Amino acid sequence: MPALKLLKRTPQYHLFQIYNHFTIQSKVFNMIINKKIKLLNKSILSNLMQRSLIEMKQKQSILKIYQESMKIEQNNKITEVQEESQLEKIKHIELGIKRQGLQRVQVYKWYWDRKEELLKPQKQRFEFDRYANQKLFQITKVQVNQNRKVFEVNRVNSD
Repeated sequence: MPALKLLKRTPQYHLFQIYNHFTIQSKVFNMIINKKIKLLNKSILSNLMQRSLIEMKQKQSILKIYQESMKIEQNNKITEVQEESQLEKIKHIELGIKRQGLQRVQVYKWYWDRKEELLKPQKQRFEFDRYANQKLFQITKVQVNQNRKVFEVNRVNSD
């Protein structure tokens, strides 16, 4: 392998080692082993390096495109599942409409009434939280006796 020893002495070989990619090395060593060329010229080596760098960039760009397409496919699957669940809800609503024989205006009313029924517990909790911070009683009159104070109280929030 005298060609390999000569190749290792050249500065291009050290540059070549910087771009230590499996495909680049395999191409060069295959060429040396097959004795197609005994010594690599600067131009041949630089051409090989440029080609291999271009191939690496192409592989990286293909990989990025593949990853982006996989993300898009996952997003599409998620939206498909959401659309299917929405379609099922619409089908259930349509079945309810057919059973009750409602017209369009009645359908909207029926839909919003149903929605209000579903949100009723949430509204009640919200109202309870809102009234929890408010005063329930208001002091209207204070009488001071010798030993104690007497308060007259009115209820503010009466339900």
